[in-house]
Amino acid sequence: MARPRGTKFTYLTNSLENDEIIDFWDLNVNFQLRIAKYVNSWKINQEKSQLLFYKLDVTGSPMITVSIKITKYLEVQVFIRNNRIEDAYLETFLDSNCLLKYWNQLKKLLKFFGSDAVSTLKHSIDFYIAEAFDNLCSCLDNLAGEDDTKRLRDKVQFLINQVGLLRCNIYSEYTVEVAFSIYLCSSSCYKEIENSGCLSIPTEKELLKLIEKSSVKKG
Repeated sequence: MARPRGTKFTYLTNSLENDEIIDFWDLNVNFQLRIAKYVNSWKINQEKSQLLFYKLDVTGSPMITVSIKITKYLEVQVFIRNNRIEDAYLETFLDSNCLLKYWNQLKKLLKFFGSDAVSTLKHSIDFYIAEAFDNLCSCLDNLAGEDDTKRLRDKVQFLINQVGLLRCNIYSEYTVEVAFSIYLCSSSCYKEIENSGCLSIPTEKELLKLIEKSSVKKG
């Protein structure tokens, strides 16, 4: 019996003959057939715009421990205990821009992130800095409505600025004000703090320039 041409049957046959994932329709329709043994331990959620593989931990409060989300554009995102894995790490499994192109890539993702190794997966320093920054900002937002926490809010704000300086060398107005208050108390003490590195503050020369600019703006 001759096979029909130019139909979904032909589309399916061609897809099964090579490792390339043609598009999201190909992925959504054929993944059970192409990677059956790799998805046995995963729960699956299929939608028109995304395909989600995930694992649940129900020993205590039910929690999604790991999930692999593939969008209709074949973009891949991986989350471990609500923390998104950096694209730079995923690119060791995928092509650039974290795009899924081959079934073999998906097999490797499911095999690796389905193992116990994910519990010890390490992030880059930038990831932890960004996470600390976001957590402190959330803390500050939660304190915003409290009238009796001004001193605590000031301390959290200072910590936010200090963490931010680990990512980029831009001093906030608040940090400059704190630095200048220390400088006015004792320039020698300021120099000691600057040299010790216990706080991220401008050099004396940078500080005076920043204060001068600030004075010009206010004037």
